Amino acid sequence: MTEQAATVPIFVVGTPRSGTTLTARILDRHSRIFMPGETHFFDDVYARRREFGSILTAEARSEISNQLVTLYERYNEPADQQRINLLFKDAAARNALVREQDN
Repeated sequence: MTEQAATVPIFVVGTPRSGTTLTARILDRHSRIFMPGETHFFDDVYARRREFGSILTAEARSEISNQLVTLYERYNEPADQQRINLLFKDAAARNALVREQDN
């Protein structure tokens, strides 16, 4: 895997009481994996998916990206927000969230 490929973020999500805390603790033990606390993704981003519009547009992906990178600030978890800020201080890392990916 190239360094560039290693910097593309991926998200592992799950519903409450499904083993997400255990999974997070296991993943967090790896030195190259960033595992923040609770993300509130479903409450904050997924619940508003219709407001963002089609994920096929760069504008919608950009708005979703903005929501994702500020989640911890809005949920008053400053330590995790600082980690997110460091992770996305590089514009390339942030742009990776917005860029359309071929799967």
